[in-house]
Amino acid sequence: MNVFGLSFHPYGLIIGLGFLAGGYASSWLAKRRGVNPDLIWDGLWWVLIPALIGARLYHVFDLWSEIYAADPLSILFIWNGGLGIFGGIIGGFLGIWMYYKLKIVNCKLKIPAKSFLDLVMFGLPLGQAIGRVGNFINQEVYGLPTALPWGIYIKPENRLPEFQNINLYHPLFAYEAILNLLGFAVMLTAEKKNWQLKHYYLPFYLIWYGAVRFGLEFLRPRAWVWGVFRLDVAQIVSIMMVISGIILYALKAKNLPLPKPS
Repeated sequence: MNVFGLSFHPYGLIIGLGFLAGGYASSWLAKRRGVNPDLIWDGLWWVLIPALIGARLYHVFDLWSEIYAADPLSILFIWNGGLGIFGGIIGGFLGIWMYYKLKIVNCKLKIPAKSFLDLVMFGLPLGQAIGRVGNFINQEVYGLPTALPWGIYIKPENRLPEFQNINLYHPLFAYEAILNLLGFAVMLTAEKKNWQLKHYYLPFYLIWYGAVRFGLEFLRPRAWVWGVFRLDVAQIVSIMMVISGIILYALKAKNLPLPKPS
């Protein structure tokens, strides 16, 4: 797409908007809790770059034999789509860890790691929801064929070979975007209503998104499912996220006093 002589890719623009929206939400929470919001904006690049690298690597491993083994150079063409969210989450956590250790701890800023992670997790589902719109632009992350009225049309060149004569498919990207927005709405309400959940955003995100992705994976065409020993890797990672969230919730709950009513 060209605007005023400048070329840009809508997919990349939407991903960038997602990062900015997530950063804005987290900086809003930081300010509300008496933390300098610049810490969020300064750390955005520390998260963005590892997250993009991790997301791309996950996608490349997922579809190596189908796409990238024959054309390795296309690994660099991220504007054509192809970012695996689990790889992005892993890369993003690595970036957060480096930022916290190298910037916040070294600068002797008294912010507990669990509190900083809660700030970051607050904006993550909002950013993910916006980023999923990019999948619609590129006609990717759609599900099995459906006759439901909200099924989306997929162009023949973007369909799997066994579905060439079928027009409408489950909009998996939209399902995930809506559920991520719902998760963000729950956290926003918890913050404003002073619910106990406001102290558990990290475990809440892990449990919420893990459950969402586990369920939606059943609607993905089997040809797109990355498996190891016939096990769905995405669902295995989802289960690990849920278990990790439950463990973190239990550990935090042991030492956390109940919030005072507002």
